[in-house]
Amino acid sequence: LRGGDTLERHIATIKNLPLNEKYRLALELCRAVKVLHDNNCRHGDIAPGNILVNNSSDGKYHFQLIDFGKAQFENVGDLFSLEIERVLKILDLMGLDMDELNEILVNKQLNW
Repeated sequence: LRGGDTLERHIATIKNLPLNEKYRLALELCRAVKVLHDNNCRHGDIAPGNILVNNSSDGKYHFQLIDFGKAQFENVGDLFSLEIERVLKILDLMGLDMDELNEILVNKQLNW
């Protein structure tokens, strides 16, 4: 995987990562969206084509949200739930099971 390509281009690569690594990336994406929402910002177009997949020096992949052209910074209240639905669809594309994620989090099985 070349750094700087989108998740849309590399969904198969991400899907084949170890489960722990996929969940780490999922949480990274959720944290990014939470930071936006905590600052009353709605991205407006969360999709695999707007998520960069970067390689770090430690060999891990990282997600980065891009393309804030449809972002909204006021009166976003009820629109947050639409973004959460989009994030959940992305996690599903990555081959993640939400019940399994909950089990891992409850049992603190993530090592990162």
